[in-house]
Order: sequence, then structure tokens, then C-alpha cells
Amino acid sequence: MPPRGANATMTIAALSDLHGHVSSPAAQAIVDKADVVCICGDIQSRAMHTFAWINATRKPVVLVPGNHDWFLYDPAGAASNWGFKPHVRVLIDSGCELDGVRFWGTPWSPIFFDWAFMLPPEGLREKYAKIPEGIDVLLTHSPPRIPRSRIDMVEGRRDHCGSAELAEAVLRARPRHLFCGHIHTGSHTPVRLGSTLCRNVSYLDEQYAPAFLPATLEV
Repeated sequence: MPPRGANATMTIAALSDLHGHVSSPAAQAIVDKADVVCICGDIQSRAMHTFAWINATRKPVVLVPGNHDWFLYDPAGAASNWGFKPHVRVLIDSGCELDGVRFWGTPWSPIFFDWAFMLPPEGLREKYAKIPEGIDVLLTHSPPRIPRSRIDMVEGRRDHCGSAELAEAVLRARPRHLFCGHIHTGSHTPVRLGSTLCRNVSYLDEQYAPAFLPATLEV
């Protein structure tokens, strides 16, 4: 990534829950204009088009796994970056810094059947306790549970699916921005949790069809 001037901003394109899809032309145009691409999980597998699309992206990619990403659930894969090229940073309770912007990623979600990266409340608290203060962009797969917000609610339903434990951690660590996914039709309108601006950036709807464009952010 070429160096930027002291007063320059970084443009981020963020999306989640690709489930094997690659970006539509409209979504690709947004990605192409970004300096960094953030992906919040559910790539699906190495065999799907999304994996090749991520590797072919000609800019830094920062991603966290989702509950469908079993191939990233094997810690032994870290030695080979799970097959991703060097420009792809996979964050599993870890962080990276790109041109002065600090990222942290955590893939864990509340238990829902038997999927990868899911834990009961006490396990989630332990994982989310690792989120440090001073982060610019926090990537999670699960949305936080935010009162009076539909960021974690399936369209047409009234129950919250997000993590209260993640919300507690966000209020403690106070990242500037949070991107999440997992609940495809959760509200994509940005919402504040304390001082953190949170966005659901799922790409698909509940029928697994492309329905939303990547979110953009300048930091």
C-alpha cells in the first residue's frame, strides 16, 4: 500500500456474508475505489468464487471469519495464511495496522446450532475481553445487541440475535467504528453504541441473494 500524506484519509469498503458470491458490478465499483477492503465473515470455502476474488483484490484486505467459515476454524492453517495471499490479513482475536489505522478482528458469535466460531456467553466474554482500547476499526461477525436498534434483527422478526457480551466489550474498549454482519437483513443504518459507530455490512438477504452495497468509510 503506497504511503499517504500526513493529512490524507483512508477509504474503506466493508461487506460481509458473501457466501460464495462475488461482488456485483455496482459493488465492485465501490471496492475498486477503496484503499482497504474489510470483510466480516462467511466467505464459505476455498472452493467458492469468493476466495479467488479476495486473493485477486489488488489492495489490502482485512477479514474476520464467520460461522460458515470452517476452513478458517483450523489454527494449523495460520502457517500458510489459510491459502490467502500476503495482502490478506485474517484477524482472529488479533489486530493489524495499515498506514496508521488500527484494526482488530474477532469472529465469535452466540451459539446457534452447530457452527464454527460460536460460544456460550461466558466464552464470548473471554474472547471479547481481548479487544483492546485505541482501535479505529473493529471487525466482528456477530452484531452487538443494541437497545432500540434493528442492527441484529432479522427482517420481519422482533427478537434480537446480537451479542450482549460484545456490546459490553464495545462500551469498554470504545473503538471508533465497528463493522459486522451475520444477520443478513439486520438494519444497515449506522447506529451508535456509546462512542462507537456500528454498521451491519451484510451483502446478501435472507434468501442468500445480493441485496446490499458495501459500506464506505473514511478514516
